Amino acid sequence: MPSIDWFVDVQTGKGIGNFLGNWHSTMAEAMMALGILADDRARYNKGVKLYHATVADYLKWGRGSTAYNRILGECTETMRDMYHAQFGLGGLLQAAEIAWQPDEDLYSSNDFALAAALELHARINLAYISNKDPSKLPPGYKFYDAMPPAPAGTRWQLNIGKQMWSAVDTRTGAWVSDLNDGIKYMLGVGFLPTGWEMGYNHYVGRLGMKLPETAALLARSWPEWQEFHWGLGTLTHANSAQYLWRSGITATSLCTTGIQSNTTLDSATGLQSDITTA
Repeated sequence: MPSIDWFVDVQTGKGIGNFLGNWHSTMAEAMMALGILADDRARYNKGVKLYHATVADYLKWGRGSTAYNRILGECTETMRDMYHAQFGLGGLLQAAEIAWQPDEDLYSSNDFALAAALELHARINLAYISNKDPSKLPPGYKFYDAMPPAPAGTRWQLNIGKQMWSAVDTRTGAWVSDLNDGIKYMLGVGFLPTGWEMGYNHYVGRLGMKLPETAALLARSWPEWQEFHWGLGTLTHANSAQYLWRSGITATSLCTTGIQSNTTLDSATGLQSDITTA
């Protein structure tokens, strides 16, 4: 953990912020997991603090530093490429699931920003796997191959702070100009098994929210395989929470120990319709 502590405490403190949020999301997840494994509350809490800071910055939109030119659901790395964006979202989703098990809700951090991020990035991925159909992309988005040629002697490079593509000198890397056509050009698009099933199971299965883009993406992309430290969500989480919402389900079918009556769960709220004693 010393390297992670150094990056979080020293390097991030130099003003880098959470621009490369997939690093921070993974470090938050690692801190929380190791905190639980080692029964180290301080380590776990440090991970939770980093988690909230990353969600607030990585998924920030509207006005202010790093939020310029970003829409609802976008992260700082959406235009960098979708692979790194999914790395970041996957780390946050798995960290949120770690916290959910001991009854701490991180999924709702920053007004459910993760749910909006799932929907936007699912829509981009769906457009790509639909034969790169640009009409299926969110308004204002195009694929990278539709990008105009860079000026002579330059190449395109994403400026994460500005959230736009800039032309830089091919020899020196020095900034030359910005691409100000109002289009977000998407690079490196493709599905990765980075917590999609886990997030869908929580927001739709546990909370009853509607995530149609995420549902459509999972329908075309399952089962989730293992990729780095993400994946296998189809095996571990797919539809597992849905059973809590089936009309007429009894409490004894969920918990056979200590229930004294045949209590049912309300299909709309998931709450017991009759309180029993154990």
